[in-house]
Amino acid sequence: MKSIILFNQQPADIPLVLSLVEENKTSEITIVSIGIKNNYRFFTRILEKQIKIIFIPKIKNPNPFNPVSWIRAKCFLSSIFKKRFKEFKTTDVYFFAKGHDWISMYIVNKLMKNGNQILFCPAINIEINKQNNSIKDFFILSIYRWICNADIVFARNKFSRFLFYDNENIMNSEIDIKPYIYKKYSSSLKITSNTVLLIDSNMEHYNNINEYTETMLNLVKHILQCGYSIDIKEHPRLGATRGIKDYIKSEFPSYIPAEFIDCENYSYVLGLSSNALASLSVIYPNVYSILDLFQFKENNKKENYRNILTSSSKSNIRFIDNINFIK
Repeated sequence: MKSIILFNQQPADIPLVLSLVEENKTSEITIVSIGIKNNYRFFTRILEKQIKIIFIPKIKNPNPFNPVSWIRAKCFLSSIFKKRFKEFKTTDVYFFAKGHDWISMYIVNKLMKNGNQILFCPAINIEINKQNNSIKDFFILSIYRWICNADIVFARNKFSRFLFYDNENIMNSEIDIKPYIYKKYSSSLKITSNTVLLIDSNMEHYNNINEYTETMLNLVKHILQCGYSIDIKEHPRLGATRGIKDYIKSEFPSYIPAEFIDCENYSYVLGLSSNALASLSVIYPNVYSILDLFQFKENNKKENYRNILTSSSKSNIRFIDNINFIK
């Protein structure tokens, strides 16, 4: 029987993982969920028991000035691999993010050296540029290269700098997301008429937005004044914006990805910026970004979010620039 491993490194991977599950029903499938317990919980609740689902917790990044932490990290990775992956030899291995996640970097690189075929398809299409390094950067990279036994560099996108892994033996793969998976694995709440779904990105601690919390609270108060009730899907890691839950009727469990919420009967689906919001806008006509309700300290940051939303949604996303749009 054919064997495949599907890495789940971030919420944006989930539609790709489920599409591959649907394509490979006769295969022996292992899903490896890295660091996000809610993703693991989602898979264990919706998938058949014969699919093996592994959760690997993230640990603290090694301290560049503490060699004991380097050894601890390397031992952790070695132990995980021996316990979970050493038997895989001729398996197709799919992963969806080359940046940030040094735990996956180690496992994927080791699986490749053991003769498995590695296939990559980006869950989020965003321009990434490799960086020139300072002496300090070379020192930090040498630590991660030793821990992961992989060629790791620093790279940057429009938002941040991060660790990045690539290898000429990794094959690029195009995966078509199957539209029906969103309905097949969807969740819903009991919805009364005139209900708004708020997908909360909780960007309170993102210091590039002026008066973020006040703007969010003004929005939900306006929605209630217009006679709507509010359901919320809070951020899976950051939770809900401070004070928002005082105004909501119902909330979705934290482990349900926003992409898999049935939005058919909502009057409006609102969110600031997320891959989930973009995905929903392709399926439902009632999905709007509230990005333009916020004042950014650096306008280019707002435009970066807008460009990613527009691209990811295939230009289906619409932008609200005034709360009075909701009537």
